Amino acid sequence: MKLLYQPYIYREGMDTNPFKYIETGYIRGFEKAGCDVVVWDNVNYAQLEEILDGFKPDLFVGYIRAPRTYEDSSWMQDPIFYRLNSYRQSHGMKVALHTNPDVQTLTKNLDLHFTEGDRSCADKFYQQKASPTKHERMLIEESFVDLILHSFSRTLTQPCFKSWLSAGIDVLEEPLALDDTVFKKTLFPRSKSYDLSYAGGWWPFKGQQLDKYLFPMKDHFGVQLGVFGKGWPHLSEGHVSDKEFIRIVRRSKINLVFHEPSQVQKIPVHVNERIYKLYGMGGFALCDNNPCLKEYFNEDEIVFCSNPEEMIDKAEYYLKNKQERVKIAENGHRAVMARHTYYHRASALISRLFN
Repeated sequence: MKLLYQPYIYREGMDTNPFKYIETGYIRGFEKAGCDVVVWDNVNYAQLEEILDGFKPDLFVGYIRAPRTYEDSSWMQDPIFYRLNSYRQSHGMKVALHTNPDVQTLTKNLDLHFTEGDRSCADKFYQQKASPTKHERMLIEESFVDLILHSFSRTLTQPCFKSWLSAGIDVLEEPLALDDTVFKKTLFPRSKSYDLSYAGGWWPFKGQQLDKYLFPMKDHFGVQLGVFGKGWPHLSEGHVSDKEFIRIVRRSKINLVFHEPSQVQKIPVHVNERIYKLYGMGGFALCDNNPCLKEYFNEDEIVFCSNPEEMIDKAEYYLKNKQERVKIAENGHRAVMARHTYYHRASALISRLFN
């Protein structure tokens, strides 16, 4: 099968943007599922012509909303859309498009506080236009879309994707996953070890959750806890490379998992990639109270902490009980390798469209 892939954030080689793990993970997942993949930058008409005429894709996977602005993506405007739609009609190309939920349905049930100018653009995400926009109506009217994809909780499918469902378009939950070609079990020579670690970026919106947990944990554990990553005004020992991140995970007894405030509400919303990476590498994780994780993991595969005090208590417990720690980490690793790699996501999409 030949796949035309339009990434969410395009960079040549996709090696410099923060979405790179998801993009490259998806591409490798499709390749493992037997697809030949060509990446298109979303705006280059001449490149698109060359791909359609020479490569002749069977499947187009792309994104409806643009990053940061959350406006409609450029490819939905003529002449690009006209060319894609003409090819679809003449060659029978299937189309699967990622999009976001109608957030107006969510915000009334979420307790959120935003900081102006936050580089994560979290405020813009929760202020984006409801579906269907002008261009989304065009997609529906032209019967362009075969499958709508989203990386959010399955409980949001019915209430937050009504415009697509009411148009008779299938909607598939596609949560984030593990790129098992990068984040895998690796042996390192003896080097500095940690009892607990967290490696990841800080920005004001996510910082609300990070600071809530990590300040009391640092006060309690001191040098036993290592914190790393970009953008931190405090705590962090600095940015680390992918290789160093893997080393830290493999040399830590406990790895911490935190989500943005929107993801630790009473209703399940979304889960980030971290738990999949940690389990893929064989690490043990303590997670904050994101209810969405319960959709993807069983009780014997994951440990939740509903507040900082509980995380401190459970960290103390699992530091003293290695056998239990190892057993849960092994269960989590098996769960991810059996259900939550990008190969599984790609295979589910292909099966939904072609079987």
